[in-house]
Amino acid sequence: MSPAVRGDLTLTGSAVRLRSAMWIVVLFVVVVIGLPLLVLWHARTFGYRCRSCGNEFEISVLVDFISPHGPGMGGGWKLLRCPKCGRWTRAFVVRKSEMRKE
Repeated sequence: MSPAVRGDLTLTGSAVRLRSAMWIVVLFVVVVIGLPLLVLWHARTFGYRCRSCGNEFEISVLVDFISPHGPGMGGGWKLLRCPKCGRWTRAFVVRKSEMRKE
């Protein structure tokens, strides 16, 4: 096995494996800590508007994490059941600061 050459450093096979393992650990930590923080921020910042009846509502962090979602022409959407009309719709994403107060 020939050593990997990087600039003027020569890395042996075990050093390359150690460096690869470190990147895997760093990526794992970023995903395990970063993704839940991102979902928590999203759940606290955004609500949803039903396409069928126009009702605006909030969802839990868990529902925000596991429900299907995607981009749309007028903004993002998330497949949710409206608590008012009970229909499954691609609800529009709405900033909580812009939601109507009822």
